[in-house]
Amino acid sequence: MNKCPILLLFVFMVTACSPEGEHAPSLSEPDAITFAPGTPSVKEFPAMGGLWVLRFSATKAWSAVPADPVHAEWYRIEPAEGDDGNGTVKVTVLPNITTEKRSAEIIIRSGRAEQRLSFAQQASDMEPCGEEEVRRFLEKLYQDTGGDNWRFQENWCTDKPLSEWGSSVKYEDGKLSLILGENNLHGKIDLSGCTALVSLRCAKNSLTEIDVSGCPLLEELDCTNCGISGLDVSGCYSLRRLLCGYNGLTELGLSSCPYLTELNVPYNGLGTLDISSCMALTDLNCAENRLEKLDMAGREGLRMLFCYGNRLSVLDLSKCSSLTLVNCGANELTRLDLSGCEKLGRLYCYDNRLETLDLSDFAPLLSELYCYGNRLTELDLSGTDRLSQLECSYNNLQRLDLTGCKSLRIAGCARNALRSITLFGCEMLGQLDCSGNLLENIDISACPYLTELICTDNLILSEIPESFDRLTLFEHDIRYEYSVEKDAVTGQEKIVYMDRGKGWWYSGEPDKGYHGR
Repeated sequence: MNKCPILLLFVFMVTACSPEGEHAPSLSEPDAITFAPGTPSVKEFPAMGGLWVLRFSATKAWSAVPADPVHAEWYRIEPAEGDDGNGTVKVTVLPNITTEKRSAEIIIRSGRAEQRLSFAQQASDMEPCGEEEVRRFLEKLYQDTGGDNWRFQENWCTDKPLSEWGSSVKYEDGKLSLILGENNLHGKIDLSGCTALVSLRCAKNSLTEIDVSGCPLLEELDCTNCGISGLDVSGCYSLRRLLCGYNGLTELGLSSCPYLTELNVPYNGLGTLDISSCMALTDLNCAENRLEKLDMAGREGLRMLFCYGNRLSVLDLSKCSSLTLVNCGANELTRLDLSGCEKLGRLYCYDNRLETLDLSDFAPLLSELYCYGNRLTELDLSGTDRLSQLECSYNNLQRLDLTGCKSLRIAGCARNALRSITLFGCEMLGQLDCSGNLLENIDISACPYLTELICTDNLILSEIPESFDRLTLFEHDIRYEYSVEKDAVTGQEKIVYMDRGKGWWYSGEPDKGYHGR
């Protein structure tokens, strides 16, 4: 047998597959997870707990899970998964009220890549309240807040078990919850040091101050509309939900509330609000205060922000990638940075001083935009096919592009400087107010569902087309005004008209007088 052809074929195959070969196949990028420089693989937490923010890049979609899910009740991992590219995981460690040190491990996976990180938490030297101590706290609360005048006070300050002190007290497994809303409490609530307290709801009472300092298990506090001027939540390391709006607060310390996810503090007198320690915030309402500054940039977990009615001149929300709603109206904003807010669907930035508004990073998801009362000169909304409500009146708009806004139902663009308005593709538009502009014509042929049109105070000089007959509301400038006069000679009445030089008229006017079809 001739072996030369076989040998030549083997040499050819080896050459073709060699790295130097012209047709050598490229190797795919291996799965990898790369943490930011300086990220430790082991972390130690104090007994009060803390927050560990892990930043990394992954070549494929990733997941983050506890190595031992059964014993993961004392910490939380958020989010649990993400897409390839840059990612962030927040590990929230709750306070340790036990006398034993504890440890855990989490696993981050991306494709075949896997990274394990471990952390430990020191034991607590705190002695939790027993039932007798809790009883003393509650008896003091009753006396301090005029308990005899409460609306609901069943069995309070009696020898009966706490479980029988009416529906306002819940005490189980060493944890205390109080429901005292609208109960005619007066004075000061002082539950400082009550280590059993996990929830306090006392909204709509007549209080002066609330002190819950040193309550490490407190997760929820609702003291809305109580009239308080002082609130102490220092040492409330587990606090997740704080509702303290409609009060008289001028300051609020949150440095020991790292796990706070919901903060509702509208209608107070706050001049500053330091939330730098509250990196887990998802919902923030600080509307109607006196804030001149609000540092929010890079808060990737923030979903909703209400900060209207303050004194903000700059608002940087860049890289707040989870934001879905922002209401920053009625401030003094000259700059609003929304870059990286790729999930934003509702934006209310009315009554500010904005001259530009960049919506490019979230235009595909934008459904509601209220930007009236600014200084905008142009607004490009072409292709925002989810936009259903638009209010951009009282600006200086010379250009407004609504092309392809196929979901738009309500549009207000009154009191601008528009010379034209294009409604091509606005097939669902039902209401349009374009009064107070420089329009010379308006075409609604592409809007079969339009029923309300307000176009007064423009430069339109046009006969009313038959397509307008379907309108149920049509407010417009009228070109011809009619009146009845008596002939000085014959004494007969006759109809005369005055041509105002602009506005709309029906076919046949003025010779046939005013009429509609």
